[in-house]
Amino acid sequence: MEQTQPPQALGPVPEDISPKTILVLVVLTLFVSFIGAWVNINAAMNAPAQTSIESAQQTAQVSFSIIGQEPGKTTQATGLVAFELTEP
Repeated sequence: MEQTQPPQALGPVPEDISPKTILVLVVLTLFVSFIGAWVNINAAMNAPAQTSIESAQQTAQVSFSIIGQEPGKTTQATGLVAFELTEP
């Protein structure tokens, strides 16, 4: 009986990937993920606030009172005011 030889590979046989290569790839993946998350968070924090108008009404009557002011006294202040609009 004649024995047959197994087929020969057509190129170099790849070896296992070294643990150092895997470590470098994992570290690079984490670094790229961290940078991407940081860029997206910065973009979200620096984006202007968006408002939406659900009603087609363009005008409204608004009134408010400042309690505790002395009559005739003028006071200037700056700040952020938020109104909650509800239907009667």
